[in-house]
Amino acid sequence: MTSEGTDNAHSSIYDFQILDADHQLYDLSQHKGHPLLIYNVASRCGYTKGGYETATTLYNKYKGQGFTVLAFPCNQFAGQEPGTALEVKEFACTQFKADFPIMAKIDVNGDKAHPLYSYLKRCLTGSAGVQAIKWNFTSFLIDRHGVPVARFSPGASVEEIEMQLLPLFEGEVVSGSS
Repeated sequence: MTSEGTDNAHSSIYDFQILDADHQLYDLSQHKGHPLLIYNVASRCGYTKGGYETATTLYNKYKGQGFTVLAFPCNQFAGQEPGTALEVKEFACTQFKADFPIMAKIDVNGDKAHPLYSYLKRCLTGSAGVQAIKWNFTSFLIDRHGVPVARFSPGASVEEIEMQLLPLFEGEVVSGSS
């Protein structure tokens, strides 16, 4: 069972349970006390190589401090993720040595947007105040309390994300979007 209802009922990402690529329930509360990066991913996108490399670099560098990345396959942008969640998982693990969790395929925009993404977009709008996810590899940085603190456009670099991530290990509050 996944989270149902409106995103207004949620006070942090820890209120959500989602399905992973293996269709197992994944409780986001297991990440309490640790920062998290949430990506919408696609395997046939111009941002695929850079996006997965950025996610993998950050994950490998900071996983020892409790940091993780959650990848959400999405086919809403030019049909660039036609595979199943298991195919995406195999692709990410084989091509990019991604060792972080790959979730079930979801929608991030529109009437069928997953409640987690409705919550994330409500908390942090993109450029010009637009809530909608504009493309694959948009990411959200979550602080140690489960609160979204930064939204990154596709193509965000390791260094750009680290500028917002590193203070979270110190417990400092960081906010912003790009």
